[in-house]
This record gives sequence, structure tokens and C-alpha cells, in this order.
Amino acid sequence: MTTTTTEHAARPGLARTAAADLALAAAMLLVLGVTAILFRPPLPVDETRYLTVAWDMTRAGNLLVPHLDGQGYTHKPPLLFWAIRLVWAVAGVSETAARLVPVGFAAGLLWATHALGRRLWPERPGVAPLALPLLVGMGPVTLFATMVMFDVPVALGVTIALIGLHDLAHRGLPRDMVVTGLGLGIGLLAKGPVAAVFVLPALIAAPLWAGRVPPHGWKRFALQGLGAVAIGIVLILGWALPAALAGGPEFARMLLWGQTAGRVVQAFDHARPWWFYPAILPAMLLPFLVVPAFWRRLRASLGRPDAGSRLCLVVAAGAFLTMSFVSAKQIHYLLPALGPVALLLARMADGAPMRPLNRWLRRTWLLPAALVVVAGIIAALPPVVGRLAGMSGTVIAWGPLAVALVAGLAVVAAAIYASPDLDPAAALKRAALAWVGVLVMLTVYGGLGPFRAFDIRPAAQEVARLVAADGGPVVFVGGSHDGMLDFQGRLTAPVTEFPADGDITRWASDNPGGIIAGRIDARGAPGWPPVYVQPFRSRQMAVWRAADRPQ
Repeated sequence: MTTTTTEHAARPGLARTAAADLALAAAMLLVLGVTAILFRPPLPVDETRYLTVAWDMTRAGNLLVPHLDGQGYTHKPPLLFWAIRLVWAVAGVSETAARLVPVGFAAGLLWATHALGRRLWPERPGVAPLALPLLVGMGPVTLFATMVMFDVPVALGVTIALIGLHDLAHRGLPRDMVVTGLGLGIGLLAKGPVAAVFVLPALIAAPLWAGRVPPHGWKRFALQGLGAVAIGIVLILGWALPAALAGGPEFARMLLWGQTAGRVVQAFDHARPWWFYPAILPAMLLPFLVVPAFWRRLRASLGRPDAGSRLCLVVAAGAFLTMSFVSAKQIHYLLPALGPVALLLARMADGAPMRPLNRWLRRTWLLPAALVVVAGIIAALPPVVGRLAGMSGTVIAWGPLAVALVAGLAVVAAAIYASPDLDPAAALKRAALAWVGVLVMLTVYGGLGPFRAFDIRPAAQEVARLVAADGGPVVFVGGSHDGMLDFQGRLTAPVTEFPADGDITRWASDNPGGIIAGRIDARGAPGWPPVYVQPFRSRQMAVWRAADRPQ
């Protein structure tokens, strides 16, 4: 045990062993996962879409070419769908089993982050375990670690690649090259070329962070780095080329070129200006920005960073700058860089002395207090919120939701400022734990009311019941279907999007056993009464039988 660790453990009432930090992170992730599964439905359109792609892959037995609504799905590689398919093969097809997959990837990310931290700071054994609860408590991770999406699998692959890259710079063994390439390949199979954005800057800038010349020199390091990149490319092409051949010319064009070029130059969706990520950076660093110890340690750490800190800075800064100039942007796209950021936070806080706050830092409680006041004003004016959000008349209970947010912010403020003289590590962990508690509270509240506006399962199950009775087929009116109903209703044939200028009455005459689903006020919706209606987002989702058409 190092001197730093011994001193840290000796502080009265503040002892935190590595095992306790690991257990805390695991418990936080487990509570988030269980709460999400119990109280939050799969959210349209993203989660329902990806569950449907996995369902189609399982139903058709086609592991090579993903499909959505009867068409080849080129937007994402198949790693997430393969993982869900594997879990279903073992546990049976169920929503719960599928939603445990991202939690499993998140657990793998914690393991990889811990392994990377142990390598970066072997002389500071407290850094790696401390980083894990901080990572779980970071805003984007807290939100997206339980969602059926791709960013956590990418983060796992990126972190494995960084482990291999570090070992490549310090040992230069062939297996280090293989680990780097395997991690990069996992990231590529999870979300495509974007994974390279988080790995290549560290490879190119290795002389800046390695701290010493690799055992076999920089030339061999460069060759091994190229070998690792080649391994990653071989892994993704091992799927992409056979899939392109099997999917046809248009599928091949979109898969091998259209998707990547379109998202970089002119996004199909989620297009944002270059300043989007700088604007949301404070939100990505919550809840730690409101912890006085964060600012105190940041100021103390502005000197010359050590080798481990330099690697983390290269990864985070390289991804931040590169992604700012990619057309498509979402807050969770930067999630793979948050493991290194959590390690940086842990390095800043590890072994830092406990020190009373000065009179200015003691007044920083005014920031969360101001946020509570603002949220309280919003809670008192739900009609204003609805108009500002462009969702006037929505079924979502804006007022109660804002009240819940007020309570959550109060919890964070109380947790951080109840003991302002905590050492930095304890203060950051307390903030992370409080933040997770806030999300758990809001998720439970949402499950008791507001999330019902996003739960498409009742409509999908009604469609499935009618298909069993009338025979189908199923069409969707009112825009893009995006696989909302297929998995939730366990439909055995894809849902077709009906054109807005089509004649739905004529279609019903030609398909007397058909079922129609969509927004009740959609252009081209049937004119006869639906057999089922439910709230959906700010409007209503309805289901019609073709057999009920006017004769």
C-alpha cells in the first residue's frame, strides 16, 4: 500500500477502500438498470427501433443483414443486435432480457475503465476504483447507460483499445497490438467509423503522453499501431463486405459510403452547428461543476499533467474537437470520451487533502439554490412551459415533472453542501450518488404518469391481437414508423409505411383483413372510427380495422 493510500484511509470517518468504490459503482449501475426496466418503457423512436431490428434478425434468422420495416438497415453495424440476439438465444425473447444488454455493456465499461486506470497510475491504486462511481454519476452515462443504444458499446471498445495502446507504448508486445485492434474493432462493429475518433488521436499523439520512448522505438510502435488499425478494419469489413454482397447494390452503397459521408458532411438527422458541443459541455460535466472541491482541485491541477492525465486529455480533447466539426451531433455521441474524463477527475481528487472552504467557495451553494428557484417558477407555470416547448396540450404533466426536478435539485444541493469540508474524493462521490438518486426518483415518478405518453406497448399489443384475429397485413399512417410496433407486438411480418397521398379506403377494400395504425389526426388516416386509441407523446395513437371501413 502506498503512502498516499495509507494517509487517505487513515482520515477519520472518510475511509474509502477500493472495494467499497467498486461496490458503490456496481450498486449505482444496478439500481439505474432495475429502475429503468421497471418504470420506464423503451422510448420511441430509438429504443423501439433497435429492439425491432434485433427482433427481425431473430425472427428471420439473418445475422448478416439487419432489416427495419422490411428494408435493409444500414444506419448502424450489428454488434448491439448480435448481443441482444445472443441473450435471447439463452434466456428467450423478452423485453427485459434485451434491456439488460446495455447494462451489461456498461458493466464491461466499468471493468475496462478500472483496468485502464490501474495502468495509467500504478503508483496511485485509489484512482482507478474512484473513477467508477464518478463515471456512473456523470450526466450522459447516468441517462444512457440503461438505454438500448450504441454509445456504451462504443465506449467499451474504445477503452479496451486505449488499454492496448498504453501497453503498446510501454511493452510493445504483439498481444498489445491485438488488444488495441480488437478494441477498435468492437467500437467499429458497434457504431462504425466514429469509434476511430476516440482512438486515433491517442495513437497519433503518443509521443505527447507516453512519457518515454517505447521499448522497441517509435518506428516499431508506429508499425504496430498501423497493425492494430488494420485488425480493427479487418473485423468491421469481415461483416460489412459479406453484408453488402447479400443486401444488394443500394444497401451496399449506403452501408459502405452513404451513411458515413452523409453524417460527416450533411447529417440525415441530428444536424447541429459546430458550437453545439461547447454549448452543452457544462451539462456533460454535471453534477461535478457545482462541487466546490472540483474547482479547487482543477486550479491545483493546472500545472504539468502526468503521463496518464495527458493520455486522457488527448482522448477527450481530440474527440471533442473532431466531433464538433461532424455534422450530426447529440450529447451522447461523446459518451466514449467520458471514461478518460472520469479518470481525470479521480486523479485530481485522489489523495487531495481535506481543507475548509474559503468564504467565496462557501457561497457557491447559491448556484444550486438558484436552479431550484428557477425550477420552482417553471413548476408554477406549466402552460408557459408547454408553449415554450411547442407541446401545448401535451398529455405530459409538465407541472408535476418540474416539481420532481425541484426536489431532485434540492437533493443534490443538500448532499453536496451538508458537509462542505469533505475531502475532494468524498465530495465528488457524494455528488455522483446524489445525481443517480435524482434520476432514479424522476424515473419512478415518470413511470407513475408521464412515461405513459411514450409507452407504445398497449397499441402494439392491440395490433397483434387484431392481426391474430383478422390476418393482417399492417400499415402505418402519419409519417415514419421506424419499427415502433414490430417488437412490442411481436409481429411476424414487417409494418409498411402508407404514403400520405394514398387512398386508405381503397387499401382497406383490397385488404379486408388489414390493420391500420398511426396518429388519429394524421394526413391520410381512416375516416371511420378506430377500435383503439391511446395517448402518445402530445397526440393520440389509434388502431383501425380495414373490415370496419364504410361499405
